Amino acid sequence: MHGTRSKEKVRKLRERSIKRGWGKPLTVLLAVFMATAVAVLLQGGTNEGNDATTRLAHPFEYSVSKDSIAYVVSLDSIYGETTSDYTMTTQYAIWKDGDIVYPASGPQDLSKIRNRMITDTKLVTYLDHDSDNRLSAGDEFKVSTTLASEDNYLLGLSSDPSIEWYWLKLRISGSEANDVPSVSEGPSMATKLDIHGLPTEAEPSPFVRTPKAWEGEDIIMVSAEELQSHEEETTDNPEPMSPGSLTVIGRFLFEDENGAWQPLRWATIYIYDVEWWGNDYLDAVLTGSDGRFSYGPIINDDGWLQDGYDIKVRVYLETSAARVKNSGTYDGWTPEYSNRPDGTLDVGDWGPPTGEEGAWCIFDALTDGWDYLQNHGPGYTMEKSTAKWPHESWPHYHHGGNIHLPDNDAAFSPDIVIHEYGHNVMYVIYGDWMPTSHCPSPHYINGHSHTNCAWTEGWANFFPLVVKSDPVLEYRNHYSIDLEAPTWGSSNWDDGDDVEGRVAGALWDIFDSVDDGDDTISNGFMNIWFTINDQNDNKFSEYWSAFKADHSSIAQSAKAAIYQNTIDYNDAPNTPTGLKDLSTRETDHTPSVYWTATGDPDSEDTVTYYVYSKDDTINTWDEDFTTTGSSGTLNRWTWDDGERGYWKVRAFDGLEWSSYSSSDLFAMNDPPDTPTNPTNLGTKLTDHTPSVSWTASTGNNDYGTDDVVTYYVYSKDEDNNMWALDFTTTGTSGILDRWDWDDGEWGYWKVKACDPYECSGYTTPDYFAFNIPPTANAGPDQVVNEGDTVTFDGSGSYDPDGTIISYAWTFGDGNSGTGSAPTHIYGDNGVFIVVLTVTDDSSEIGTDVMAVTVVNVAPIPSLVPTTIDEGETATLFGHATDPGSDDLTFEWSWSYGAPCDTTTEYLNDPMYDPDPYPSPTVNPRDVTESRSCQYGDNGVFTVILTVTDDDGGSTTVTTTVTVDNVDPRIDPTIRAYVLVDVTLRATGEKWHDLDLTLFEDGTVTGSTSITRYPGDPDDQSSTVTGIEMDILACSSWARVEYTPMDDAINGQIWGGTPGWIILTFEDGRESWLNHTFNVRHSDTWIWTIPDFCPFINATGLPIYFEATASDIGSDDLTFTWNWDDSSPDTVTTYYNNGVSPDPYPSPDVNPITETDPVVHTYTSSGTYTITLKVTDDDSGEATKTVTLTV
Repeated sequence: MHGTRSKEKVRKLRERSIKRGWGKPLTVLLAVFMATAVAVLLQGGTNEGNDATTRLAHPFEYSVSKDSIAYVVSLDSIYGETTSDYTMTTQYAIWKDGDIVYPASGPQDLSKIRNRMITDTKLVTYLDHDSDNRLSAGDEFKVSTTLASEDNYLLGLSSDPSIEWYWLKLRISGSEANDVPSVSEGPSMATKLDIHGLPTEAEPSPFVRTPKAWEGEDIIMVSAEELQSHEEETTDNPEPMSPGSLTVIGRFLFEDENGAWQPLRWATIYIYDVEWWGNDYLDAVLTGSDGRFSYGPIINDDGWLQDGYDIKVRVYLETSAARVKNSGTYDGWTPEYSNRPDGTLDVGDWGPPTGEEGAWCIFDALTDGWDYLQNHGPGYTMEKSTAKWPHESWPHYHHGGNIHLPDNDAAFSPDIVIHEYGHNVMYVIYGDWMPTSHCPSPHYINGHSHTNCAWTEGWANFFPLVVKSDPVLEYRNHYSIDLEAPTWGSSNWDDGDDVEGRVAGALWDIFDSVDDGDDTISNGFMNIWFTINDQNDNKFSEYWSAFKADHSSIAQSAKAAIYQNTIDYNDAPNTPTGLKDLSTRETDHTPSVYWTATGDPDSEDTVTYYVYSKDDTINTWDEDFTTTGSSGTLNRWTWDDGERGYWKVRAFDGLEWSSYSSSDLFAMNDPPDTPTNPTNLGTKLTDHTPSVSWTASTGNNDYGTDDVVTYYVYSKDEDNNMWALDFTTTGTSGILDRWDWDDGEWGYWKVKACDPYECSGYTTPDYFAFNIPPTANAGPDQVVNEGDTVTFDGSGSYDPDGTIISYAWTFGDGNSGTGSAPTHIYGDNGVFIVVLTVTDDSSEIGTDVMAVTVVNVAPIPSLVPTTIDEGETATLFGHATDPGSDDLTFEWSWSYGAPCDTTTEYLNDPMYDPDPYPSPTVNPRDVTESRSCQYGDNGVFTVILTVTDDDGGSTTVTTTVTVDNVDPRIDPTIRAYVLVDVTLRATGEKWHDLDLTLFEDGTVTGSTSITRYPGDPDDQSSTVTGIEMDILACSSWARVEYTPMDDAINGQIWGGTPGWIILTFEDGRESWLNHTFNVRHSDTWIWTIPDFCPFINATGLPIYFEATASDIGSDDLTFTWNWDDSSPDTVTTYYNNGVSPDPYPSPDVNPITETDPVVHTYTSSGTYTITLKVTDDDSGEATKTVTLTV
């Protein structure tokens, strides 16, 4: 019965775990040992159904602990059949929210982290304790505590990542690695409250996320005893139940320092199911900003008696942000709510257990500090801070995150708690280090201490002001102090950066949005944080040096805010130097001044320069203008001519003044009077450089000695109508020569007097005039072709006050003409400027220009087509004319190889090469030239003639050369022969000799001789091998001569000598021819065989044929033999280039002649008509037939 109940419990635990929402394919083993629970999450293969005999797929059981530097994952046991798979090639990775967070490059083999030290770059180490090169019980993984922020992580292992991963869950949550805090300290009962009117809508928690599902994972929770029973039993599971759901809600509150109830924000709430063996942990959530929590809905199935959960709720003053403890962490419990029905269980409002109220206040203050850095300030995740309360008799901070608070009002003063929290913030961001404070005992917020003490305490005093955004710092017993108010001269306050309240006030004035006194900055917390988080400063002056380097754009206003708090880090600006030395002859009554901006020793300061001036009349210094530059205009006074003045400058950086510069004396200039009595020139001038005069000016009463006066004479003419300086003099006369005045032109002149600084007014301008010249009109511009006659027209010229007596033309090409309408021919193209000059009866002249644009005319060529046979040479005649005096270039392109292309230049004048531009003569061109090209192949070929003149005119004509194909020619003689070995043999009378000569027509083809000796005649025969015997022309014959008279041995004229000619063919057959030579009959001494054909039976023999053909074109030749015996034709092609088929058209002139040797054998005797056809690659052909009898 026990086994059945245990098996049913396993099933219900599995169902309950899955329906809590923890995921789908994750397997979790929970070893329950009656009163103590250790949560272990394992991933493996999915368990289908509820089969009691199914073995759990995950191969690992493990436990999690924490040492000083790492979380330690110990492999307690490895079971199943897969242990051999987990060797050093097994891959590992650290996962979070479905993503790999380490290694950055992705999964790596265990061999890369085996038995190595944890370092900054190696955050995971695998300890192979038994050195067996594979995972086994007793091995450990160490995961560095610096891995990441507190959260749920998975250590993943896989022997084949493409198939499946096994995950070992690791919850990083401060000082412990366990999922649930120990409950061995014993429960503290929370206080039931009845409170109304608090906020009902909560903000999301800024801390650890509410537990969520691991997607794709199943949860199985069993005890060790039930696991063993589960593996042993084989009975079927009953059908699963279908219970309802349960949601647990409630609220936790605390009483603040003013006696008001406040929500306990973001505390950890643990939900338990009370069982007979102890509290079964269900899950953890956080309270919201309204103190409320909600857990569920979950499947409301207790599992044992098929009733509802027995719920118990525990509040725990520890999160990833803060922890409050004494001997242990403070917590509180609700009573048990037994056998809860489906629906919502509202446990109501609960406050702190009696005597633990301060702990809840402290937890809320620590949470405020953490929340500000995380969510309202720089987004910084602060390490967990631990407050010990009650502890010792005064509040203080111990390095390492421990805040000690006494059992007095300090626990109920958030500012005191956050002050100590601020110390921890400095310690953490300084890299677990703080400067030695050198604080005296006691030290006071408004008195001198030490610069280190003022910095560390000033920062801690400033931090609660920022968190609550209020400059009033609350102390114990409700004593408070406003750090916004104190400044220079404040009663009971010491000054300087060794006063902690001054440092806190300076930081506050940089932060706040209220302007007061020198404080005009509203910069917020981020820049303050940026610098402190990047520094390890011992005192405020060091922090200030880093701050102004980090934030130079606001450094001056920040320094002023610090100065408002009696901390003087300012240096006065430097005294300006290098003042402009104004003269005693100033002409600008608002003179411009400048100086050298000597700046400020503090690079962050912007300096304003104050300029002061005074005049002779008032003789009192007054502010003239201010500027941040180094120049300006004096405009405070109205200075008269000859009056004196002074000016000086000093600098101000917003806090302090420099000394005055030295003062500069200046005076206004007194200009001379206007000259009088200028010359009146009149309107009938003939002198084109007229003389003028005037009376000298008076006045010029300057400060000091009077200045030298110079007279400036100006004139203008009719054409320009603009005044221009004509001449200067210190006398009272001169000549106007600024302009070249023409007849009929008018002008003006005037004069003024100037000292070196200013000038008088001008005299009244004097008008004068000259005679009027004639006007020339060369007519409109013209555009003509080269070679055309141009007629000019100057009839539009006139003289308004006389008569034109002559016309002179220049034509722009070096030629000229006269008269009102001359003509001219331009021999070359171009734009020619024609100038007409007319002269009137007063010898005054007028000119006009016009342009003649002569357009180039391209040459006109012509060509006539022609027809030739291939292999012949085509000759063409090119003809071209050009109306211009141009060089002509003939460029031929034959479209048949570069050797035929030519370019020839024909010069217009042999004296000039090339023709100058423009051509100096009028010489129209008419040129004819002939060019030739030989064509090696037939086709229609384009010939292009381009004729270009020396001005870029070009014309192209084309014609054709038609090249006809010529058929190939077969030589008249076709040979057909067989190969024969010819043997000469003799018998009969001894010592006689025979001579054999073989002929082909009249040509000797072979010869031999024999002498008859005693012995076998066959041994004395002689053979001529390989004789070609023509069986078509039958032109092979032989002659055998017998000369008995030269026989020295015998010398007798008697006896007969039989002789043989034996023909031996390639197949071994023989023909014997016989003749008897008789010494007594001279007519027998010469034996002639006139034709061997009758003795040759060519049937079955190889017959050798030869034919020669030629083609005057550059063609390939193909020989085709038809044998008239039903056998296939014999075809042979000869390439023109000897290598490959001839292209069309052939690129070369290469006539071809080829002899084609072929062999054929007739197997039957008869008479055959043999046809030879020779074709070229252009379809030309020749045919020849012969008759052969075999």
